[in-house]
Amino acid sequence: MSWLHRLFLLDEPAAHSAEKERARKRPAAASAAGYLTVCFLVLLDNSGSMQRTDIPPSRILVACQAVIQMLRFLLERSPLSYVGISTFSDEFHLCSEPLQVGKCFNRLVASLSCLGNSGSTEMRKGILGIQKMMASCPPDLKIVVIMLTGGCNTGKRPVSTASEIKSEGADIWTIGIGASPSDVEEDLLRKLASRPEQYVFIGNYEGPQAIIEVFSHVAGLYFLEEQE
Repeated sequence: MSWLHRLFLLDEPAAHSAEKERARKRPAAASAAGYLTVCFLVLLDNSGSMQRTDIPPSRILVACQAVIQMLRFLLERSPLSYVGISTFSDEFHLCSEPLQVGKCFNRLVASLSCLGNSGSTEMRKGILGIQKMMASCPPDLKIVVIMLTGGCNTGKRPVSTASEIKSEGADIWTIGIGASPSDVEEDLLRKLASRPEQYVFIGNYEGPQAIIEVFSHVAGLYFLEEQE
């Protein structure tokens, strides 16, 4: 079963009924196209496992291509959306604070040229960094965290920190990549996600394009038309 089928086994209206209800209750932060404006916070694993070339040219470079494709998608579909980009390994590294895609597309793309140092996969440091980034997101926007990893967690477990982020209203998606699901800790990634269904694994046999596309597909799920 492909990553796309796994991702959309979840019925979209059911998946977002709770979010639609929240959207009706809060002040609209809508774009000119009539969609909710979202602040996407991207967190990329840049540990040693992400330097592997089993997904050519390398896992981390394909992940960067995926973020660029998402930025292009948002530029066309939701230019008022915000995106912040960061990486983690031994430490958290901020590539770009949350910026509006329509105004800062080139700046966001350029930020991917400075990814920080590779090392071990300390997810908790990455998630703690995301928690700090949330404070710089514009108010009244839906915050969506998209975290991609190609390795197993080292250091302290990040579940409680992720729970704090979710309690603050953020939605978390986790994406695992590698030669097989054993390359990542699937049970942990399901716990970090807002719901187990918001974790997806993409194997190298599915090809780089699957990773490149998944970010845009996830982003597209949040283009919810306002209900009167």
